[in-house]
Amino acid sequence: MRFVGRAFSAMRMLPILAGLCCRAAMTWGAGAPPVLRVGLFPNLSPVALVRLYAPLGNYLSAQLQVPVQLYTATNFRAFMQALQAGRYELAVAPPHLAWFAVAHCGYVPLARYTAKIRGVLVVRKGSVLNSIAALRGKRIAFPDPLALMTQAIEAALAKDGLMAGRDYRIVMAQSHNNAAMMVVRGEAAAAGIGGIPLRSLPSEVASQLRVIYTTPALSTQYLLVKASEPLALRNRIRMGLLDFANTPAGTAFFKRGGLGGIEPASAAGLAAYRKYLPATSGTAP
Repeated sequence: MRFVGRAFSAMRMLPILAGLCCRAAMTWGAGAPPVLRVGLFPNLSPVALVRLYAPLGNYLSAQLQVPVQLYTATNFRAFMQALQAGRYELAVAPPHLAWFAVAHCGYVPLARYTAKIRGVLVVRKGSVLNSIAALRGKRIAFPDPLALMTQAIEAALAKDGLMAGRDYRIVMAQSHNNAAMMVVRGEAAAAGIGGIPLRSLPSEVASQLRVIYTTPALSTQYLLVKASEPLALRNRIRMGLLDFANTPAGTAFFKRGGLGGIEPASAAGLAAYRKYLPATSGTAP
């Protein structure tokens, strides 16, 4: 397994796991076997994504008898650009980017994780800060402007009268892990991150953090497939994803990721998440 970068025009995608199955092509194609490129939303570091998703990649490769490659992007906007370019056959995306992929990029939902997600504001365990109001004049780290948690937590801050640039300074950290580490290192007074990434942090990091605010529940990530893929392949991928939950590796995967379980999904309800795409993304309503 190698960690290398590959350039793609205006963005950079990182292949983080080579496919492990190179058997003959199945009924949906002849000649060289198709490659299932799985795009993982970069809410965690590449190392953390490999640790979490390798079992799913291995299972799909064995079940579909095609090479499976896991990819991530260097940041959230690069992930959106990869969706626009159709670089992934299968993609894992939060609901607002799932809406974007379905509405603009030619993807259809296959399944979604059942756990609800919440954003949290965390401070250092020994900090005197204990409320949103106490963050006035402070530096707050966020994973990315496009992160669902960034949008939800900024909305909560605004509801309490705190506006970015006026009442607090935003520091972008590119991932939930990095945002949390900025608090641990004293580079930010607080961080707005996801509750699931918080639970995925190493214990020595999580033990140094304290939650002072939690958002209402939101839907978690969707698994999307390119609509141009053959229907037979799409159906086999869906069944592979759902069947994975019934394996020991799948049980460990959902527990480790705090993802709950998995269920079939459609595009119904995704439009409600359009509002979480900021104006800077060029897709705001």
